[in-house]
Amino acid sequence: HHHHHHHHHLAIAMLVRFSLAALLLLIAARDHVAQASASIITSNTRAAARHGIGATGAGCGSRVLCGGRLQRWRRPSLFRTWPSLTATKERVEMEEILPTDGEDATGKRETPEADGEEVAAKTAAVSVGLQETKAFNTPKQILTAIVDTAALKAKTATPDLLLSGFLAGAYISFGGALMFTINSNLGGLREAGMGGLATLIAASVFPVCFVIHVLAGSELWTGNCAVLGAGALQGKCTWVQTIRHWTLAFLGNFAGALTVAYFLIFQAGLANEALSAFLGKLAAVKTSLSFNEAFLRGVGANWLVCLAVLLVQSAMSVPGKILGAWFPIMAFVAIGFEHSVANMFAIPLAYMTNAASFMEFKDLFLNFLQKNLLPVTLGNIVGGLVFVGMFYNRILLKPQMKV
Repeated sequence: HHHHHHHHHLAIAMLVRFSLAALLLLIAARDHVAQASASIITSNTRAAARHGIGATGAGCGSRVLCGGRLQRWRRPSLFRTWPSLTATKERVEMEEILPTDGEDATGKRETPEADGEEVAAKTAAVSVGLQETKAFNTPKQILTAIVDTAALKAKTATPDLLLSGFLAGAYISFGGALMFTINSNLGGLREAGMGGLATLIAASVFPVCFVIHVLAGSELWTGNCAVLGAGALQGKCTWVQTIRHWTLAFLGNFAGALTVAYFLIFQAGLANEALSAFLGKLAAVKTSLSFNEAFLRGVGANWLVCLAVLLVQSAMSVPGKILGAWFPIMAFVAIGFEHSVANMFAIPLAYMTNAASFMEFKDLFLNFLQKNLLPVTLGNIVGGLVFVGMFYNRILLKPQMKV
């Protein structure tokens, strides 16, 4: 069994080694950025201490300090830009949020003997007050933030984009691995006539992958159908940049999904009988859909995925972002829609565990590209670009570009 896969092993192992080498080089090259960030953090901490936001006030203080402006939650980019730029930007934002030296949170000059705790309490009160008035972003604010993000994303360097894409593909695969491992062992529930409950349980664990993707930051090409699509419609980036971004993220997503499937599940010996059989059936169903069916299921999946992106942007807090991400993603899985990146993991893994030889794997794999991935990818573009990007651009923002 393993002997047949030998060339297959070598090819994929080479790809992964190359990816890791590139990653290490990039990390080494950007070491100085990390040092710069560290110094920014220390200066932020000092500022915090100066304004009485100590460890005790972390609950309200941390959001003020770390989030930049209260209204905005900045998505972690894989690599920060030039340290000087970051430093200046963070310093300016710090000054906007926190009272200047010698003023307390209400803006009055503080007396030298002012009690530190009193200042802390006032600062906390102000930040809590601000949070209450601004608990979430309105749809228009969400879309404005998204098109601004698109302008930045469009300029991402190719290696960074491929690596970020690789991470997103891996994250989605973790969710898929969790879901299929659980689902392949829910046969008892189905036999007992509780198939709906089995589906609900399996679908409800999958979104952990989307939460990781959103909070840790990575580039999932499907979410970017709406993000860069809306950006291009607003003239914040060009269509060429948009298609470049989708393509590179797509390739990175594919590499990440295949890597997790091959090494962390197949080679790791986690693809047991139950999982193999389950995935085999699943792959057979997914690749026997008509072009039309696969396309339409792709539309539904990415419509919901891009709505999850909007809901994440609407929330200010981490729990809010998690809840916003969870339900639309759970819904698309339970309904049975088709997501290109989830399929990049599930279907090749099914073939790895079930194919007798590399030649058979190759034939099955090419069949998957044509019968499932192509129509699903086109459907994903329509779902994200048309139903989320174009619709909300038209409704909420004055279109800057004739469509």
